[in-house]
Amino acid sequence: MSLDPINLYDYEERARMVIPHNDWDTIEAGAMDMFTTRRNRTAFEALTLRPRFLRDIGDVDISTTMLGEEISLPVFICPAGSHLKAHPDGELATVRGAGMSNTLMMLSTGSNYSMEEVSEAATGPLWFQLYHRGYDLTEMLVHRAEEAGFKAICLTVDTPAPSPKERDLRNNYQRTHELANFRGVDRPQSEISGTDETPGWQVSRTIPLTWSELEWLRGLTSLPLVLKGIRTAEDAHI
Repeated sequence: MSLDPINLYDYEERARMVIPHNDWDTIEAGAMDMFTTRRNRTAFEALTLRPRFLRDIGDVDISTTMLGEEISLPVFICPAGSHLKAHPDGELATVRGAGMSNTLMMLSTGSNYSMEEVSEAATGPLWFQLYHRGYDLTEMLVHRAEEAGFKAICLTVDTPAPSPKERDLRNNYQRTHELANFRGVDRPQSEISGTDETPGWQVSRTIPLTWSELEWLRGLTSLPLVLKGIRTAEDAHI
């Protein structure tokens, strides 16, 4: 019997066996007591396909586009920070995998490699996921992303403050990897509370942007602006 992984659950179990326990817990865990995570999984499992039969399938093509960028399938890499928890090459390995699959990668503000390093390793389209860190830091990140060749800015709007994970609290989890996009950023300790070994790990959260201030963000770049985390139809219509 073959022991090769054949589905995503198999790959997940392989990862669980090789990633340190505390790192795995913070990767797998959702915010707080994971109530929303469980609801999301239940809702996803309730979705079903509506198959159409007796149709011509001689030319099947699952490729699509994202803001005009062609990708080979409607699956892409969503932003998540600190990939060094899972692989010694961190986000560089992830972006190489995305390129091999001819799909899009969204790079997190919390990447362990800088956006410039990831862009240099990329062979496919990149978007930059942005946390608003205050006007000057946000402006710095947006300009760097545009200069590095990213194709869009993806602003996270549903995390105005860090969301603690109960598993991390129980494990007394200590983050050990650098947030490379803030490497060399000259800020007082009150704004960046990392250590010499983990520079820039906690950049202070500021008052979140409002709808009216999005025009300021649009004015920083000619790149498309995507809002990540919209949860209601009312906000989507705005």
